[in-house]
Amino acid sequence: MCLAEDCYLIEAGYWIDKARNVFTRNIVLPAKLINKVVRERGNQGVFATAYRYNTDNPDESFLYGDMYFDFDNKDDFEPVRADAITVMAYLKTVFKIESEQIRIYFSGNKGVHIIIPASIFGIAPDKELNGIFRTIAENVQSFTRHKTMDMRIYDNKRLFRIPNSIHESTGLYKIPITLQELRDLQHEDIKATAQNPRVMDVKSPVYNHFAHSQYVRYKEKHAEEAIKRNENITHNGTLKYMPPCVRHLVENGAQSGNRNNSLAALTSFYKNTGLSLDETMETLTEWNDNNVQPIKHSELRATARSVYKGKSSYGCTSMKVVSVCDFDNCKLMNKRR
Repeated sequence: MCLAEDCYLIEAGYWIDKARNVFTRNIVLPAKLINKVVRERGNQGVFATAYRYNTDNPDESFLYGDMYFDFDNKDDFEPVRADAITVMAYLKTVFKIESEQIRIYFSGNKGVHIIIPASIFGIAPDKELNGIFRTIAENVQSFTRHKTMDMRIYDNKRLFRIPNSIHESTGLYKIPITLQELRDLQHEDIKATAQNPRVMDVKSPVYNHFAHSQYVRYKEKHAEEAIKRNENITHNGTLKYMPPCVRHLVENGAQSGNRNNSLAALTSFYKNTGLSLDETMETLTEWNDNNVQPIKHSELRATARSVYKGKSSYGCTSMKVVSVCDFDNCKLMNKRR
């Protein structure tokens, strides 16, 4: 059994040179030391994983962390505001969580983050926690009008900007805001407030039995969907068919901001076809060389080894994040009909 206190490690990352698109990550350290990294980087462009781990290998670890939603729109803040307000109402109505218990952050640009402390749900460390969160997010997103919620962020190594750190592009701080400010303040007024760090008094999170029961319901739903995905992934232990989503990823390369997730998903596919690690590496190297922003060879091999060593498979849900799902023309998906 793994306890919350056993998950004390995080992964940190930060921008070295934003103009040249140079970013580093894979810095595993105790969560209590993240402020040291923040100070060393001048409090600018610093990130930490949304999850804490009980080992230095996230792919093998139990995950523990707060539930999170990320809303973003590069052109306009208003759709972000509207969707975030809708989700706050949803959390109060469906999960019976009062807004004072929820943390709302302005990202420092045009985004909003909503964080619900794990203790409210009574969350325990779980190797599938990111998948459970995604299942919740998929349902929540269906109630939003503008669909500004980022659904690509529910991998097990998701980095989140540190609160009260400086956004590397705008020079503004990621600051906490209230629900009333989210509703009433103009974007320019929020940005003016974000010119400085901000500390707010917030209520300590309190366990919510109703929210816990809803969380358990989604956990069970995720487990049921995982069984269906696993049934569709393999045939006698070996995948004999390349789904359209994989073909699209192979032919078009990784999407911007999803290189590592794409690499892991593609590696998992080749592993499930029965290829050896060396055979997969040869195929992945050729694929990577054709990407607009190739991954370093050392990182490529480290990721491939991790996937081959681990027991997890990247199924339909993961592929939807990094590629395009062609449901009607997929033999695996059509087995469900």
